[in-house]
Amino acid sequence: MRIQAWKIAFLTLGLSALLVLSVACGSSGPVIEVDDVNVRNLCNFSVSGEDEERCNLDPLGTCTIGEQFCWDAEDPEYLSQGFCRECAADNNCAAGESCDHGWCHADCSAHGDCATGEKCVGGSCRTPHFTDFSFSNSGSGDLEVYVSQTTLEGDAAACVFTDLVWSKAGDPIIVGPEDSVLLRVYFLPPDVGEFHGIINIMSNDSAMPSLPLFMCGQALESVCTRSVDAQCYDCAECVESVFEPLMGQDPGCTLNHSSSE
Repeated sequence: MRIQAWKIAFLTLGLSALLVLSVACGSSGPVIEVDDVNVRNLCNFSVSGEDEERCNLDPLGTCTIGEQFCWDAEDPEYLSQGFCRECAADNNCAAGESCDHGWCHADCSAHGDCATGEKCVGGSCRTPHFTDFSFSNSGSGDLEVYVSQTTLEGDAAACVFTDLVWSKAGDPIIVGPEDSVLLRVYFLPPDVGEFHGIINIMSNDSAMPSLPLFMCGQALESVCTRSVDAQCYDCAECVESVFEPLMGQDPGCTLNHSSSE
């Protein structure tokens, strides 16, 4: 099962402490800090489909907007009515597209098959969600970020966090004093559910050579309506106890690094 109408919740543990994991003030060497994170906590807020028209499933209702179909989300635990979307089956879509949860998507087998700004997820081209981290060097020496030594911990679900884009090229990436580098982490879930993983950023900061980023993502079928549906989805569990059993695990996938330079 693949999805179009995403509802995403991102959270990184340690934000209450500003993720400043090395505080060697006055150090003569490099000091890595996380000075800006566009953490997304969108649970209870819709990303797309917030104004979707709802339709009866039994008996099957019609949609007021032309060329739309009443699509069944097949989630009776939560959703009591269908959604008016652009397709109900593949034959409602153009050649080379498939109907995926009520939406027509171009078929793909790799990111290169998709249009600019899209990525291939679960066999369909989608506009991905992401979060950005800005790492700065508050020390007096050059900070070296070892891109190829970056690791991912977790079970197979952590593989939704494997696409990483750096704002600077090189390995290592050199970050001078008072300079910074941006890391964009894409969230690419092939299905609904909660996803967790730990990305370890390696550097030559002697006090914190491995800086962990605790990633949490949630993908839902659609935003429910409390006045219509039986109940609404619970927010993802993004607490320390969720990540503890994932530490040291190999998810069995490879990190894909690229640079925006």
